[in-house]
Amino acid sequence: MELAFGEDLDDETYGAIANALLAEFGSLYDGFEAAAIHGESALEDTDLDDDEVEAIVETARNNVSVPYVNVTGYVDLRCPTSDGVDVIKESLKAAEGNGEVPEEIELEVTYVGSPEYRIQVRAPDYKTAESELRSERGPRTGRRRGARRHRRVPPRAPRRRRVGR
Repeated sequence: MELAFGEDLDDETYGAIANALLAEFGSLYDGFEAAAIHGESALEDTDLDDDEVEAIVETARNNVSVPYVNVTGYVDLRCPTSDGVDVIKESLKAAEGNGEVPEEIELEVTYVGSPEYRIQVRAPDYKTAESELRSERGPRTGRRRGARRHRRVPPRAPRRRRVGR
């Protein structure tokens, strides 16, 4: 709290800010972690004014390390129609979210090799990352116009066989 508001913060103000965070999140750390992940929207339901919210969010983003997970998936996209390249481009733009991806999630689509694309999702937890990876935003856009999509899992290392002694 001293990092956010300085050392000259009086006890009454400190108590009011701490009680607002405790009432909403159960602990000060959970409040700062939510502010680091979700920004000012995490503190909307608290009784803090805008300057206090802004100071908490800035301090949280600079000092709280948020645990993120990375999930990767691969997809094969093919479209046999005459405008197939445009359909696939449109489908990939839709897969990247078109601005609909929540703030705490990073989503990246990269080209691996024809017709394979890699989708990487970085999110605060596995459940969110998996649901974002499995979302059906992109394929429906292209599927209406003839595109086909095939998901595949990343290859595993081959199993070792025991050789008889």
